[in-house]
Parts: sequence; structure tokens; C-alpha cells
Amino acid sequence: MCLRQASVGAHCFECVKANAPSRREQRIVRAATGRPPALTVTAVIIAVNVAIFLVTRDLNRSGAGIRRTITAEWSLWGPGVDALGEWWRLVTGAFLHSNIAHVGMNMIMLFLLGRRLEQLVGVTRFGAIYAVSLLGGSAGALLHTPETPVVGASGAIYGVMGALYLAEKLSGGDPWNNGVGSLIVINVVISFLIPNISIGGHLGGLVAGVLAGIAVGDQRPQPDRAGVLRQALLLLVIGVVATLLALYGASTWGR
Repeated sequence: MCLRQASVGAHCFECVKANAPSRREQRIVRAATGRPPALTVTAVIIAVNVAIFLVTRDLNRSGAGIRRTITAEWSLWGPGVDALGEWWRLVTGAFLHSNIAHVGMNMIMLFLLGRRLEQLVGVTRFGAIYAVSLLGGSAGALLHTPETPVVGASGAIYGVMGALYLAEKLSGGDPWNNGVGSLIVINVVISFLIPNISIGGHLGGLVAGVLAGIAVGDQRPQPDRAGVLRQALLLLVIGVVATLLALYGASTWGR
């Protein structure tokens, strides 16, 4: 029999394995203690956003540099999506930022909120939530102002905020006590007060994130296979609906 040395003697390896906490339980403990996993989707997304910003920064003071070209071809822009068939703009616009303050503030928010949500729901679910929030932000922006080019990860980050609120509340937490609820209210108010902010993008991402938070639900019980499939299906439906709304919003330009 294989034994594992412990502080009080030796334990059967199979017994230790059987009594080890599940991955879900480990995630909940990490969320409660604030200890993040070694590699997170949040870190990868931040790295991608920063890398793209550095690569596309405008080194030409005349304004004719690579930033202008990339922004023109990749930003979220209704006529580009609809008339030119450039569907990738629904995604790529969320990885572009106008200046260092823009990318800096967005990445700080993503680091603070994304890491916390990822600890709670796990890597795969967090990636799906970020994706549907991004699409929800694109849908909101195109439904509100389809002819205005939009860049930035704000819509997806608002979705992370909304999903974190619902996931924590449904899991028995108090999002108002820990500041998530207040943060949502403050950021929604700011969206209406500061000029040159995509109100539609922010609200669209927030709605998609709230729906995603409802979809993943209570994180305390260990879901069975049917529960995992149900969550995946709900997230897929949210993403598909957001995409269809984004395409419809893009088609309304010029009306």
C-alpha cells in the first residue's frame, strides 16, 4: 500500500486523495482568502491588451502612424461591420485603447475585478463570461451609436462587474458589504457624466454580465454534468443573442 507521510504519521494515498477538496471548493477558498491561482485568464487578457497598445502606439506625431491605421480597421464601427462585412470588429475593438490613461484605468479595474471573479467561478467560466460581456458591450454600443467608432475593454469589464455581483450574491455573499454594488453604481453614474464614453457599450456589457452571473449561479454546490452543460448552454445563448443584437445595431447606421 502506498503511504504519504503526514505530521501525525502516515496516511493512505488513496484516502488523502479521496478527502482532498474539490476544484470548486479550492476556488471558493482562494476567493475567500484572496490567494490567486498561478496563471489566470485575467492576467492573459491584461497582457494581450497591453501588448496590443504598445504595438499600435502612434510613434508618428503627424497622426499618420500605425495607431490610426489599426484603429480605422479594427475599431467597433457600425458601417464597417454592416457595409464592409468586417465582423471581427465586434471583438477587436475591445482590445484597442485611445491612450495610456485609457488602457491603464481599464486594466486596473480588470485586475481587481477579474481576478476576484475568476477565483470564484474558475478559469473556463470566467473566460466565457468575459467573452459574452465583450459581445454585450459591442451590442450596446452599436444599438446606441452605430456610426461612432468605439474602442476599449470597458464594456467587457462592466460585464465582469455585473457577473461578480450576481455570482457572489447567489453564492451567499454580500456584494454591497464588500463594495462591488457601490462600484457598479459609481461607474454607471460616471458613464453619464464624463463625455466621450460609450454609454451603450457600458450598459450593454453590464446587462450581459448580469445575465452571465445568473447563468453560472450559486458556486457553493458541486455541479453535476447536467449542471455544467446547462451553464455552458445558457452562456452560449447569451453570447449568440448579444452577437445578433450587435449585427442588428450595426445595420441601423445611416437611418
